[in-house]
Amino acid sequence: MSRIILVGIGSCGDIAPLTGLGVGLRMSALVHHCGAGTTGAGLCAGVPAIGAPVYAEQPFWAQRLVDVGVSPATIPYSKLSEDRLTAAMKCATTDTALRDNATRLAARIAAEDGVGLVVKAIEAHLAAHGKG
Repeated sequence: MSRIILVGIGSCGDIAPLTGLGVGLRMSALVHHCGAGTTGAGLCAGVPAIGAPVYAEQPFWAQRLVDVGVSPATIPYSKLSEDRLTAAMKCATTDTALRDNATRLAARIAAEDGVGLVVKAIEAHLAAHGKG
C-alpha cells in the first residue's frame, strides 16, 4: 500500500515535525510546494517528491528535485489537476529508481556536517581578515 503525504499547498505546512516522528520512513512519496525548508526536509526523509510550486524560489527547488532524480515531475500549482497529480503520484510510488535516488541522497545529507563546515568557513574568513 502506498502512502502519500500532501504538505504545504495552501498552507504554511512543514514536514520537519513529521520526519522527526519517523513518518518519512512510512510514506511512499511527498507532494509539496517546494519551499527551501520543505524541500530540504523532504530530501532528508528519503522518499520521492512531487513539486507543486506556487511562487518565489519554489519553481527552482521543484526543478532541482527532478534534476537529482527524486521527482517524476514538477506541476505548477496553477496547472495542478487530478489527472496530472494522479499520474505523478503513480510514478513516484512505483518507480524504484526514484526511491533509490531519494534513499541515497538522504544518506548523503545525513552524513554531512553542515554546521561544522560553516563554522570552519567563518573562522577561516575571520582569520584571513585579522578578526579571528
